[in-house]
Amino acid sequence: MVEIRKNTFHDLIKNKEWKRLKKSLNDLDIFQLADVVENISESDEIILFRLLNRKQSKEVFQLLSHQKQEHIIEGLAQNVHKLSNLLNDIEPDDRTAFFEELPGKVTQRLIQLLNPEERQITVQLLGYPEDSIGRLMTPEYIAVKPSDTVEHTFEHIRKYGKDSETLNVIYVVDND
Repeated sequence: MVEIRKNTFHDLIKNKEWKRLKKSLNDLDIFQLADVVENISESDEIILFRLLNRKQSKEVFQLLSHQKQEHIIEGLAQNVHKLSNLLNDIEPDDRTAFFEELPGKVTQRLIQLLNPEERQITVQLLGYPEDSIGRLMTPEYIAVKPSDTVEHTFEHIRKYGKDSETLNVIYVVDND
């Protein structure tokens, strides 16, 4: 099935049928898109990746192999705005894991493409020792006070939960 899809996408790119190609991509779920990007030729992968909307590109990128991620970064480097959007959209812990596998100079250049808030988070996570849990943690979580009511907790989740990477854990914290 991947082989048929790969050939179809290649033909659509070759024939410059951009509308059909975009519609075909939108008909796939994130895992199917990642599978297509992983298995298509290097020359076609950048074109496919550029046709994904921002949400799709963020989610697909996180599912790709490190090698494929590097190739896409190199291809997108020619379009700094798109690369900047992608790097800013990736979850901080996933971005940190990606950055720590790159040479230091490349990581430093890519960090400069981040907006100030994401840059601060990334630098903080990269500041933890290699192979420590600090590099894997996400700074985007939900925390409530022990004195909060269930109603207040739900209000807090509704207000801030959209920015949280995980909602299956809610931390109850005090001042200490």
